[in-house]
Amino acid sequence: MRDAWQVELGDGRYDVTVAAHAGPELLRVDTAGGTVEIAQGRVVIVVAGTRTETELRTGVATWIAKDGARTPLAVAPAEDDAPDPKASPSDLARQADALLAAGRRDAAIRVLDFLVTAHPDSPPARAALLDLARLLKAASRTDEARCAYALYLERYPGKEQLADEVEGALGRLGPGPACTGLRPR
Repeated sequence: MRDAWQVELGDGRYDVTVAAHAGPELLRVDTAGGTVEIAQGRVVIVVAGTRTETELRTGVATWIAKDGARTPLAVAPAEDDAPDPKASPSDLARQADALLAAGRRDAAIRVLDFLVTAHPDSPPARAALLDLARLLKAASRTDEARCAYALYLERYPGKEQLADEVEGALGRLGPGPACTGLRPR
């Protein structure tokens, strides 16, 4: 252990949990293969020599490669979280709401992503796209949030009040990579 918010791990399998807290501290887990910064949640880390594998179970964490490249980790899906491809858009919206109410933000993000991709012209897709953008931003997935807001403006152009709010939210995220639909290039 280096200090209260930084540890170094050798070979082995580790199940690391960081409780949600009000402070800005991130737990920094250094390995021979790279570093995991955990804001909150649970990460399983397997270290074997210079190879490190991580699986985010819940929460928010970032992988930092030896070259300094940062990659937000995505929560590994549980089978019961998968959106039902036969479900109606309204049912998918309700599933996402239930997942969010249960504190399962990453699962809700997957369901909303499926809804706005598989049913882009459905009435629930409009609200789902805004919900998706907000959840992605809250999950520190800024480039994806930027793409969701941009897709909203592309799909629902106009100078109504909501479009102005979306443009403001997009502007506050700052510049980023170009998007292809919901995905940064």
